[in-house]
Amino acid sequence: SLDRLDIGQPVAEDETAKTGATSLDAVWPSDSRARVVAQVTVIEKAVEALKSIRNLDKQEYLELKRSLQSSSTELRSIEAELARDLNRRHGDGVSGSPGWRQHMAEWQVSFPAEKLDSTRDVLSALDALIDWLESPSCALGFETAFVLTGVAGSGKTHGVCDIALGRAQDGLRTCLIFGHEFGGEPDPWTRISETLGLAGLGRDQLLDTLNSAGEATGRPFIVCIDAINETKPLRYWRDRLMAVLQAVRSRPFLRTCIVCRTPYLPACLPKGSELIQVEPQGFKGRERDACRIYCNHYGLKPPALIVLQPEICNPLYLRLVCETAQSRGLMGLPESWTASVPAIEDFLGEKERRFAEWHDVPPQTNIMRKMVTALVDHLVANAVPEVSWSAATDVVLECLVGLDRTQASCYLEWLVREGLLIDAPAVSQQAAESVVRPAFERLGDFLVADAILKRQAGAPLELSPWIGTLNDIEQHRGILSVLSALLPEQRDGVELPDLTDGPQTSEVLLALTMDSLPSRSESAFSDQTRVMVRRALSAEDHLSCYGKPIVDCVATLSAGCTLAARSSSVDSHGKAGCVLVQLSPREFRRERRGCAANQCRVRIAA
Repeated sequence: SLDRLDIGQPVAEDETAKTGATSLDAVWPSDSRARVVAQVTVIEKAVEALKSIRNLDKQEYLELKRSLQSSSTELRSIEAELARDLNRRHGDGVSGSPGWRQHMAEWQVSFPAEKLDSTRDVLSALDALIDWLESPSCALGFETAFVLTGVAGSGKTHGVCDIALGRAQDGLRTCLIFGHEFGGEPDPWTRISETLGLAGLGRDQLLDTLNSAGEATGRPFIVCIDAINETKPLRYWRDRLMAVLQAVRSRPFLRTCIVCRTPYLPACLPKGSELIQVEPQGFKGRERDACRIYCNHYGLKPPALIVLQPEICNPLYLRLVCETAQSRGLMGLPESWTASVPAIEDFLGEKERRFAEWHDVPPQTNIMRKMVTALVDHLVANAVPEVSWSAATDVVLECLVGLDRTQASCYLEWLVREGLLIDAPAVSQQAAESVVRPAFERLGDFLVADAILKRQAGAPLELSPWIGTLNDIEQHRGILSVLSALLPEQRDGVELPDLTDGPQTSEVLLALTMDSLPSRSESAFSDQTRVMVRRALSAEDHLSCYGKPIVDCVATLSAGCTLAARSSSVDSHGKAGCVLVQLSPREFRRERRGCAANQCRVRIAA
């Protein structure tokens, strides 16, 4: 791209006759050429430094990135000047006209836009280089810690486990510790030492030992703390994380990976933290391949229109629906499973049927659901991520009167075997029994939200313990996300943001509800949902979902279409509508102009 700039001697307009150039030839204005020459020198120097990027320290990397960003800004200014000059010479609008370029090349054998187009080529390549320098693929090479974030089921835990296994096979060292193992212990190093079987070592001794293990392999020793949002209380890491990272940063062969669900980042990370955040996209962009592989594995027929099922990109959701369809003897995935809430409901219904069949009890008794809900309620009430086996047995005995202890233990073993609960060894080496917890957090959130609504069926909703204050919302984001999808289905026309009078809490709940729209079933969309979507769009300047513009959470605006979920209409890019809003032609044009003005990425369906 730099070579195509062709930075020769400048050719002024009044000198074209002397040099043989014509008014149709591309020329460098004198001042622009000098500026381009200066930037080419900077870029060439940076490219040379990039050849040995592994030898750069963080300060040199930052200086390199700043120099390229400065060059990009300068070249963009030069591009604007060249465009104005071309429009002045040949007419307004020609700087962006491919047709005019083709006409000049074919009929005049002339390329007057050559300098402008070459500058744009350099800018495009330079922006791509800067994007790579800022991407995790490059930037993490100069960091000692980062945060792996994402929604529930997006593959965070599986990803870090796969990496740990791959590193172990290559003779490298990785320590993987789970967030639920912490809590109540004032010093996280004590818990890490116990997990590694190195109890008794102090912080510095432990870190020196791990650093030496990494140095022996010639590559960093990675300490990965998974699911810090499962540590109770949530503020545990907010108060301690920076001290942990500072201690790790002083050892050259230690690196840290922190894993946290996106909704819990504000609650778990220290304020002002500048840690790089990386978000895995699950199967996004590979939905068709993933669905085909999963369906083949479970003996199912892949759906014809995978694009209409946006949650297919979530690995946990895809496994859940495939297992449920297989156990029900279906040939493929039902259309009603295009959202996670109906899919979880059917998943639990199928598990209930299997439980009744296995234990020879009527399925109408809902024994399985009662047990799991009671266990989740116990965890929430006591603010703990797990419960001992004996305590879990007591919970089952309490909710199922007439059961003996042996039967209760047998029921718990069935829940573990069916993948509804996880039976794990206790964190403390002195503990004599194992502990149990929900197999995945999304399931626990669903059960709690469903229980909240069923307990208050037929009565005015009282949700103040969950949405009374901003802190309450922060503590229960996962439950509220599911609740916002279940509520309008069980209480016709009621949306979660309508249940609070506080402007701040209402705004946060609106963002949370908009983010959970794809999880809803079709019956959960109403006229009130349309009002809520309009409110969110009008508040776009200041409202966001976890850092994303609120309009990004509304997948499609479609003129003249009734509000619905996952309509069969497909836009010109082959992407299906997820949320359709009824707009008059005038409203449609106004919304489109407003979105364009705010640079919101909204797909306008035909």
